[in-house]
Amino acid sequence: MSDAEPVTWDQILRLVSLLDDGELTEASIRFGDVTVEVSKGGPLTGSRPEASRPVPSPAASPAGASAPVAAGADAVLPSPGTPVPAPIIGVFYRASSPGADPFAVEGDDVDADRTIGIIEMMKMMNPVTAGVSGRLLGFAVADGQAVEFGQPLAYIDEAL
Repeated sequence: MSDAEPVTWDQILRLVSLLDDGELTEASIRFGDVTVEVSKGGPLTGSRPEASRPVPSPAASPAGASAPVAAGADAVLPSPGTPVPAPIIGVFYRASSPGADPFAVEGDDVDADRTIGIIEMMKMMNPVTAGVSGRLLGFAVADGQAVEFGQPLAYIDEAL
């Protein structure tokens, strides 16, 4: 790689610009022994060395906490129960529009076909149904958060 031209800041900024414009969701550029990885809306999906992954601090997750704990205005940390996975990638919303009542709130009894949120993908709104009947324990993602396919969105207690 000693013959390769060094990467310029303009090239790195172009890469970031492609992310902002929606043309890419993540990218990695390597020059010499340095790798720059950028991602839009979450962690990179490619494999990374264990040493480069952030380690959560013990204060962030107290030992023995099993009940849902508020994390931000709209999110709840994962809890026991059946996860409701994201059926597609996109942006998760708990209501049909800003200021509208949410489709479901923590503590609601839900049927498998009940809509608990929507995922916007390419300006199309796709309903997210509970998938199982039970009591909605809480949400694992914040309103307006980008989500990946299969990512838990909410948790439902089926033992009613």
